[in-house]
Amino acid sequence: MDQEEYRLPPRTLFISFLLVSGGYVLSVTVLFILAFSLATAFSPETLEAIGNEPAIFEQQLNNNPAEILPQKLYWPLLVLDALACLGIGFAVARLAPFAKMAHSIFLAIIIFIGFLQLAIGAPAGLQWMLIGLMASTPVATLLGGRLCILLTGTPSPENADH
Repeated sequence: MDQEEYRLPPRTLFISFLLVSGGYVLSVTVLFILAFSLATAFSPETLEAIGNEPAIFEQQLNNNPAEILPQKLYWPLLVLDALACLGIGFAVARLAPFAKMAHSIFLAIIIFIGFLQLAIGAPAGLQWMLIGLMASTPVATLLGGRLCILLTGTPSPENADH
């Protein structure tokens, strides 16, 4: 049974790694930028609480998390972050050198696990918010990857996911 081994060149694997890790870093960065921008516009008390000493902030977070992260800040953040992840999923699938949808799937899994880790250690009042982000952002990332596949046409045998 002589089967020819198929290996991807190291450069292609490095580009693949950079795309997925860059997509994750970009999604986290966009989340923080959106949260800061929305807090500045709609909830200055959130910025004031975050500016306190860490012990005071943690006590406020445990005592009344809805005061620090109110729903008027959460829902726009959820929608805008999902839209950003849709774009990131699209970009990652578009730039992937092979297995375009697989790159978006892998990125969605990493984003899901990141929010899962945050939700496990968060106070009870914040867990439902993190679970909402944990559900919406990976789905949006997958939809972005799928949208890219649909808009760019059917994958060719060279880049089809197997």
